[in-house]
Amino acid sequence: MKNYKKACQVIQTEPDRTIFVGDQLFTDIYGAKRAGIRTILVKPIHPKEEIQIVLKRYLEKNSTIFLPKRGGEEFMNHIVIIGFMGSGKTRVGKRLAKDLGLPFIDVDRLIVKKMNMSVKEVFERFGEPFYRALETMAVKELSTDGERKVISVSAGLPLQEQNQKYLQNMGTIIYLKGSAATLIKRLEGSNNPTLEGAENKEDKIKKLLKQRDPVYEKVCRH
Repeated sequence: MKNYKKACQVIQTEPDRTIFVGDQLFTDIYGAKRAGIRTILVKPIHPKEEIQIVLKRYLEKNSTIFLPKRGGEEFMNHIVIIGFMGSGKTRVGKRLAKDLGLPFIDVDRLIVKKMNMSVKEVFERFGEPFYRALETMAVKELSTDGERKVISVSAGLPLQEQNQKYLQNMGTIIYLKGSAATLIKRLEGSNNPTLEGAENKEDKIKKLLKQRDPVYEKVCRH
């Protein structure tokens, strides 16, 4: 919002005497409106856009993004990114959060910080069920957080039914989908504990993807 006001200062005008023309609902129109500037939304200008822009176009079409808040203000629900290992959840989430001016939360990193050990160390020391319980605690807490955020969750978190309910109450869910070939290439040399010990990592990835894809689709389409 401050950048819009700064722009008004640079061109020596006042927000209430300015019109902002943009092709993005979030970074253009939403920000300008918050600064008290009248806006005009036009059709997308450029045919080729980066991944975070493509995601924002998707979100713009989703009527659940903006909901009424007490006092008549409008606010944005959390944006939750799910997907298989190596799908780019963290990278895309960070870029999307930056463009939207929202905090970014990676649930895995949140747990790592609280436990003061890596995901692999938690798995080895306490076992996978313990880590999944930590995930549930984290996503439950985030589901009641009133501050808008872009949130990336681990590949395994949406598999738990109780977690699905929390996710679906948090806002808009985006499923970053990748082909088996792409994910296999990206996960070369990965030390993800879910893949450790597999005799054939490629077969393990394909098997897990086949099992999880329907779940991701279901959660995303709530």
